[in-house]
Amino acid sequence: MAENNISNSNLKVRFSGEARHWTDALPIGNGRLGGMVWGGVLSETINLNGTLFSFNTCTHTHM
Repeated sequence: MAENNISNSNLKVRFSGEARHWTDALPIGNGRLGGMVWGGVLSETINLNGTLFSFNTCTHTHM
């Protein structure tokens, strides 16, 4: 098995300041539910977007 030579310090994301506008926000999500995190330390905003509920549109008949 090959060893992974990536150190943990290379996997950190750092920002030089707060995201003052939505266009500066950090996008997060899993492909189904997404969000944008922005604001500062004292006031943070998370805008969510996505499908929260899934409804089955098939009709089932019982015989």
